[in-house]
Amino acid sequence: MIPLTWLALALALGLFSPYAATVNRELLNRLPPGFSEDQVLISRAMRRQVLLGLDVGAREAVARESKTLTGVATFQQKHVIAHLRPEASLQQATEEVRRILGDRTVRVFPIRRIVLGDSSLLSIIWGAVLAFMFIRGVIMVVHEPRWWRYRLYEFANLALMALLLTLVFGNVNEALEAADRDGHGLSLSATAIWGLGYLVLLGGALWWWRWDVRTRCRQCVQALGLPLAGGEEGSMLLDTPRVERVCFQGHGALTMDRWHDDWRGYKDMWDAFSRPS
Repeated sequence: MIPLTWLALALALGLFSPYAATVNRELLNRLPPGFSEDQVLISRAMRRQVLLGLDVGAREAVARESKTLTGVATFQQKHVIAHLRPEASLQQATEEVRRILGDRTVRVFPIRRIVLGDSSLLSIIWGAVLAFMFIRGVIMVVHEPRWWRYRLYEFANLALMALLLTLVFGNVNEALEAADRDGHGLSLSATAIWGLGYLVLLGGALWWWRWDVRTRCRQCVQALGLPLAGGEEGSMLLDTPRVERVCFQGHGALTMDRWHDDWRGYKDMWDAFSRPS
């Protein structure tokens, strides 16, 4: 039921959020309507790529003298947007604009880098993580075919949780940017608090995912129960504290200690009574 919960929450955010269209477009890595892949943005950029913009005179000079750019126009009042000629590169355009304006702080950015937010980058990172987990799951299933349900649950749970976390990130980011566009201001402290809060949320979600996956049967994926504590709290090596949980379907028992998990599968449910814990 846990993956279905993540799926329901993700669908609710993806369909009914006021920022759903923008966030979904960023997750799919698609440019907004009215933009094309050959467009670039020209602006003065300081350290950490803080864009300062260009004045009207600079825009007119670029439109008049540039051989690598066409369709030069104003973008968001203080920047310049243009189309990059097919035979030109970003580096050539940057060097030409710097020569025209005599300013080494001017840079030319692909428009995709400007209009697509951090949600697009986050979705790419999650995609890489999920690709690794998928390959790992396939290898583990080949090694132990009986655990295929467990590996499928592990991957599906992580994938749907990643989708939900990415949608949450995108919607909150878009809400903050909308407040900035409406003139309410986007304070640095609010952005920092949201960034730290998201890291805490991400860490808590991953911890919960790992705990949920650890405490499930390797064959039927049901939650293990009847926890039985053992060992000594003061022991570091020989008799470390441990908890044993069993599958209610009789598939096996899991012993969890501070160092590792040990799963013991049973041929039938009565096999558990013939083995010491």
